[in-house]
Amino acid sequence: YDRTFGGVHLVSGAVQFFSDQNYTNGDTSVRDYQFPYKWLGVRGHLTYAFDKRYVAEVIFNEMGSDLYAKGHKWGFFPAAAFGWVISNEDFLKDSKTVNYLKLRASFGSTGNATIVGARRYAYSQDYKYSAAFPKGSSTISTQYTMMEDDVADLTRTWETEYKANLGFESTFLGKLDFDFDVFLNKRNGVLTSPSGEIPSVLGL
Repeated sequence: YDRTFGGVHLVSGAVQFFSDQNYTNGDTSVRDYQFPYKWLGVRGHLTYAFDKRYVAEVIFNEMGSDLYAKGHKWGFFPAAAFGWVISNEDFLKDSKTVNYLKLRASFGSTGNATIVGARRYAYSQDYKYSAAFPKGSSTISTQYTMMEDDVADLTRTWETEYKANLGFESTFLGKLDFDFDVFLNKRNGVLTSPSGEIPSVLGL
């Protein structure tokens, strides 16, 4: 959608549904690597601009992955951005020194589901044959049985990165460009190894 009203109000937007399967991951160190990675989701944006001076945009991304258990498969990642083209204001638009000056700010979040560790489907409880163990006291015989493998993680979900940005873009004297940005990034739900944090008495 893209329309202009009254010569000064610009409204545009789009919504996209998507489905993807990726067979290219060949990392044999990851359990179940032979199965495709699957994503499903919807994303879109809505933009409003007034008189080529003020701009606002909201963006959303709702994504689902087959890597996580029910109730944790989906992640919602919104964002918003704002801009002010100061050089289009009456007090600057005829300036021969400042040809372009725009202040902008944005904040939002993104999701990451590509870091899976050694197990693709960590929410699935796996079992394996145990090593032989002795049975009896006088005449020892060895027995084989099934035992619990890595404990299932039903709470694993999307890694989320929160981003904020402040900056400006400028052009002076028709040939000197100068941009400045300040960023703040913060991650949540990062997948790490719990080695050394779980007591060995638990047998995990």
